[in-house]
Amino acid sequence: MSASIGPGWSLGRGRYVIDELIGEGGMAAVHRARDTELDRVVAVKTMNAVVAADPQSRERFRREARAVAAINHPNVVAIHDVGEEQLATGSVPYLVMEHLDGKPLAEWLPPAPGELPLSTALRLVSGILAALDASHTRGMVHRDIKPANVMVTAGGAVKVMDFGIARALDHQGTALTGTGFTIGTPHYMAPEQFEPGRAVDGRCDLYATGVVLFQLLTGAVPFDADSGFRIGYLHVTTEPPALASLGADVPPEIEALIARSLAKAPEDRFPDAAAMQAEVERIRQHHQSTSPTRTTEGATAPVPVGVLAPPAPTAPSGDGVHHLDTVPAPPRQPPVPQRAGSAGRRTPGSRMVIAAVAIVVLCAAGFGAAALLDSRSSTADTPSAGAKTPTTGAAEQSPDATSQPVTPTTEEGNAADDEAKSKDDVTVKVTAEDRRAWVSAKDSKGDALYAGVLEKGETKTFTDTDRIDVVLGDSGAMGLVVNGEEASDEFKDNMVVRLSYTPTD
Repeated sequence: MSASIGPGWSLGRGRYVIDELIGEGGMAAVHRARDTELDRVVAVKTMNAVVAADPQSRERFRREARAVAAINHPNVVAIHDVGEEQLATGSVPYLVMEHLDGKPLAEWLPPAPGELPLSTALRLVSGILAALDASHTRGMVHRDIKPANVMVTAGGAVKVMDFGIARALDHQGTALTGTGFTIGTPHYMAPEQFEPGRAVDGRCDLYATGVVLFQLLTGAVPFDADSGFRIGYLHVTTEPPALASLGADVPPEIEALIARSLAKAPEDRFPDAAAMQAEVERIRQHHQSTSPTRTTEGATAPVPVGVLAPPAPTAPSGDGVHHLDTVPAPPRQPPVPQRAGSAGRRTPGSRMVIAAVAIVVLCAAGFGAAALLDSRSSTADTPSAGAKTPTTGAAEQSPDATSQPVTPTTEEGNAADDEAKSKDDVTVKVTAEDRRAWVSAKDSKGDALYAGVLEKGETKTFTDTDRIDVVLGDSGAMGLVVNGEEASDEFKDNMVVRLSYTPTD
């Protein structure tokens, strides 16, 4: 219904006169307009039929807008007014906001890693976190933090938009791109937003902010796929790639910041926006104080952060997100310690260490020779591994065999392993019943048993003594049997579901 509003239209009993369309998305359209009473330029956002069709949704939208208007923070776009306009096609709710002379953060996204200075990326993210701190303090969770919802003014100020919009619509369970997800943008949604029944709080906004920082430093999102559901599956099951693996040259403390903000469990992230902003500011100040300033002839002086021009963006896809060509998820590697001192030169201290090592090696060689002679003298009295003892007649296992953990079963038909299972084991059988589906399973130690696609009719069986954790994707297609009993009623169609099973007495 927002398409019914165009240049020349007036809203609010003639107070707001529409000038031109300046932005449009799946949920709303934004027009530049003039407030005739206060003689100022404003931005009018008109919501589409998702809100307009339901009177309860319109009322909820108004309440949320009024709550956001009370925030009054320099990093939050100010809301001046909220109302409804009766048109021939129906009632259209609208917001009147401050008009910003600037560009969305989406246009600052770099075409390649390192194109946007680290200090600038941290400054922008710090502004987002300041806005989140103000909103979270008032109990307002954004739920849709992304570059398209952040404006950067001509003076460099960061302004977060659309607080309360996702919350106003979330109760409807509105489908996103046909995947069954509620309101949000899959590339920036926290794992708990994909799983039914899980509580969502301000830490989902911190996760999204971590994705934004990742994108500002690499030019790509950490998880990408060809559908919202598959993206959600990656958020729930896969560790994000290290920035270094994508070519971003950042200090280890940035890698640690990203890893913490993108933690799967909310309790492993920063406790609140203020704590995350403090860490961002600490890193930014340290980076600025340690970055060398070029003073040599012909060198270009660093441009002040506040006046940096936004880089030329690459062409985004239809959803406005710059995508990776693939979905790499390499494990994070610890930084390799660097040796101090000049390469190839041995200090007096290093010579002492070498001498000490040589003495230890010689002593070890002497003890080893003595042990070898002793073992040869006792070989005749020691039975070989697997030989039958005269008392029991049973074959003894070698020490190596008993020290290895039991390998969980990951395929059907292993009868020998089935006979050896303890009655306290938990066994989970997963079947892709009517179409292909995604499965990830881990044992009680957190080791992966399986992560991949099951084709229609394919079955996987997992067994462990203590616990099996299973994440099911496209779960309406799944058949689930736990310890011989069906458990398929624990999930809904088209949702990512995390399940944990432990042995019962």
